[in-house]
Amino acid sequence: MSGIAGILDLQGKPVNVDLLQSMTAMMARRGPDAQDSWSEGHVGLGNTLLHTSIDTPATVQPCSLDGSTWITADARIDGREALRTALGEGNGEAGGHRSDAQLILAAYHKWGRACVHHLLGDFSFVIWDGERRRLFCARDHFGIKPFYFCRTADQFLFANSMDPLRLHPQVSAALNDQTVADLLLYGFSIHPELSIFADVQKLPPAHTLTVDADGRLQCRRYWRLPVERIRHFKRAEACIEQFNDLWQAAVEDRLCTDRVGILMSGGVDSTSLAAQAKRCLADRFEHFDLRAFTFVYQWLLPSQEADFARQAADVIGIPVHPLPVDAYGPYEVSAAARAMKSLLESSFGQPTDPAAPIDATPACRVGICGYGGDELFHPGFTDLKAWMKNIHWPTLLWASVTYWRTHRRLPAIGLRTAVRKKLGKDQQTRQPFYPPWLNRDFERRLDLRQQWQRYCREPQRVDTPRSAAYNGLAHPLWHNLFEAFDPGMTGIPAELRYPFLDLRLIRFCLQLPPVPWCVDKWLLRSAVGQQLPESISMRPKTPLAGFPDYQHLLHGADAEKTIEQIPEAFSEYIDMRTYRRIARQPHKIRPGEHMLITHPLRLARWLHHLLKIDNHVAGRSLWQNDRKSKTQKSPIIPPDCGSMEISTA
Repeated sequence: MSGIAGILDLQGKPVNVDLLQSMTAMMARRGPDAQDSWSEGHVGLGNTLLHTSIDTPATVQPCSLDGSTWITADARIDGREALRTALGEGNGEAGGHRSDAQLILAAYHKWGRACVHHLLGDFSFVIWDGERRRLFCARDHFGIKPFYFCRTADQFLFANSMDPLRLHPQVSAALNDQTVADLLLYGFSIHPELSIFADVQKLPPAHTLTVDADGRLQCRRYWRLPVERIRHFKRAEACIEQFNDLWQAAVEDRLCTDRVGILMSGGVDSTSLAAQAKRCLADRFEHFDLRAFTFVYQWLLPSQEADFARQAADVIGIPVHPLPVDAYGPYEVSAAARAMKSLLESSFGQPTDPAAPIDATPACRVGICGYGGDELFHPGFTDLKAWMKNIHWPTLLWASVTYWRTHRRLPAIGLRTAVRKKLGKDQQTRQPFYPPWLNRDFERRLDLRQQWQRYCREPQRVDTPRSAAYNGLAHPLWHNLFEAFDPGMTGIPAELRYPFLDLRLIRFCLQLPPVPWCVDKWLLRSAVGQQLPESISMRPKTPLAGFPDYQHLLHGADAEKTIEQIPEAFSEYIDMRTYRRIARQPHKIRPGEHMLITHPLRLARWLHHLLKIDNHVAGRSLWQNDRKSKTQKSPIIPPDCGSMEISTA
């Protein structure tokens, strides 16, 4: 994991070395092990290093293999041996000791911009091709690693945190109205090409960006979530064996250190991950430290997660630490940061007060979690016609009979939910109210009601029985989640990894028919076998017993104080009179509609946080007249390039 930054002067002038070094120094927290920059003529690259791997050397970046082509990368590459083979490097050659950045550079030397088709893992990198006089930028398939950029009148700047870009005097503090609208309506951004700042854009997941020396930009999508042909196994053992091989590789590739923390609930996803991680670490290291952490509610909601997590940890043979989260309010900005601090620091011999400042380098630098398991094994569908067309009826009949014999009920694949949804009786999928407190001019200018209606329509149709899994994996919430846990947001030099989102594992699992493999995650439970107690391996999916944010509001969360802190300029987005009336009476809204109160509060808290950073970084206020709210720039990357797509080929 690293901090990356750089400048390309589009007029051919020598790069501003002082600005480059300042941009690099600003990321020292996310890369405390080394800091360096390189410049030549009108281009400069910067990097701060956090070394997380025992297997590869801590190569200082920016680096080059030939003195002409240079790279700065925040990367973790999967399937290193397969990539080395594709590069033509045999065993024992120097390539075996190359860092991930050097492997990417070798791939670029061999395949040019097509190198991204040969890369697996989490990455965000920029290559300066001295021979072709161009920058080549790329971001990984799911957007786990962030990438921000901006273009001024005469320069192109990039970084994997927003703050370094805002050091440039031409990068304003103006907010992006569309992103503000997304955060107010949905609680997250549905436009992966836009940031909260009007002058700063994101490179969307699975995209590359080429910048020529004269300033021409070319953005291309290099990957879409492929729709796989359904595959039927004659022997269940063969399917389980192949899954185990891929599952082991996915976990192993993310465990390159002997000190690991894992976010573990009492469910089958994270406990299975913990069991697999324990086996992988035991095979590689004589001594290692694997510890589990469970978010628990002590008084806000009834919860048994701590008890189930403890049962699993006892059988696996690892310690587990409960992390109470009742104190995280419905508009807590730093909840992810506090969680990461507790996860990766407090448990390794350094007790931490949850309210203490987040400023220490954690003793553990790698964490793993089970995010993605629910989507990957989702047995349901979003298109009944596609399901009827593609389902293999003999397999469905056989699997249903087998399931009935063992469970005394038919497998849950979403038929009843689909019917209830059509009749409008499904409480979980009922469309929430459109916010009544939006500023009318703001609403009309961005056509927000139409945007809302488009978003609330049925998901994208996918011609497969696994359509719900596809739509879940393509949901725009993902890139927001990854950014929330990224060091650029948490301020903690530590990395959270997601084995269930391994591309090799995803492709295999999406080939499986929903029955029997995905019903109750039967494949995962079968693969785990006796490694978990029966109370865990047979435990059904158990959602939270309520909405934490709503409970906070009912328990007297100090919303009034926060409401009064919202700056007057917020009225450009919100009719404050209407909003205050709703916010002061939380008991009059349904539990699932807490976002009518909490979304504006969260945004206000976040903007207060950014205001402090903005005054520190650039000496400008978010609320000065340069907000350009009504004349915002057109995005460099067209909006239709940003959303996650599912291949229909």
